[in-house]
Amino acid sequence: MPNPSQSPEKDRVHGSWHSNFFSAHFNNPESVSSLLKLALTPEELEVFDLDTLRIDTDKMIDSSSLASGYSDLLVWVKLHGGEKLGVWILIEHKSHPDVSAMVQILWYVALLYRMRKKPVLPILFYHGQEQWRTEKSFHAFEHAKLPQNFLRRFQDRLINFRVTFVSLCEPDIKTRLSELPLLKRVALRAMAIIWDADVNDLVSLIEEARSVSESQWRDFSASLKEYFVMAAKGVTIDDIRRSRQSQDPGDERMQQTLKDVEHLIHDTVYTAEQKGYDKGRGVGRQEGRQEGRQEGRKEYASEIVRSMVQRGYSDEEIQATLRLSADEILELKNGT
Repeated sequence: MPNPSQSPEKDRVHGSWHSNFFSAHFNNPESVSSLLKLALTPEELEVFDLDTLRIDTDKMIDSSSLASGYSDLLVWVKLHGGEKLGVWILIEHKSHPDVSAMVQILWYVALLYRMRKKPVLPILFYHGQEQWRTEKSFHAFEHAKLPQNFLRRFQDRLINFRVTFVSLCEPDIKTRLSELPLLKRVALRAMAIIWDADVNDLVSLIEEARSVSESQWRDFSASLKEYFVMAAKGVTIDDIRRSRQSQDPGDERMQQTLKDVEHLIHDTVYTAEQKGYDKGRGVGRQEGRQEGRQEGRKEYASEIVRSMVQRGYSDEEIQATLRLSADEILELKNGT
């Protein structure tokens, strides 16, 4: 997401594999209802009439500065017993700890109030490898280190809000996910395990979704296959081939899905792997192919960086989004 102090327009679906996957599967009222059921308690859910939930796709614009941006999801839902009164729910998704998250959410909320879209309830979904250590209240994040003699006198006059925080890495998340519709559960499980996922995890997700129709699976699996190829470092073409051989030859869905993943890996990194093999002949085949695979991911990252530059992102914003150093960003921009 853009830095609130300098907020260029962006496409709703940008170069992040995690955001692409999240946006692909949580983009309609039914799927957003699943997220709310995961984030809120049954007592909290009773306040909302989920049948009235609608997704807002408008860009948020601050006419005073022409600053604009997108949240990951913005929805409106009617309140029970409130006649026509409703609430706006702002849903953000993060795949890495983000020290600017609270300021970013504040910026979005301020824009929404300026647009008379209020009140706003912010929810943050997280599925990164590292523990989220950023405070979940704006006061604790921004003001906690102020002198106590100041806070005693002025704390109630400082801006404060708290986000509803959901980590897909929580120990009890599997039990909580079991209450969601099947494909939404599988999508969130994929995000929860992606960092250390291998071909066995992919097979497990395919098995879990066994009961859905072929048309549903075809629509769902397109993004799942791409997500595993580009974001799961433990999925290799050799592993896919071995897994296909170990599966039932008559299991058409399993065989076709794994075959598609094999072809996708081939199409995205094979050429670069071959280059790496040629460069690495002197140090052995394995080292060469490993270098090539890294080169393939590097070329893909270069495309993302160049695209973000074209859209007006600063180097600092690219660093924060892709978790890369200044030197790495410069190298990718130059294509070296």
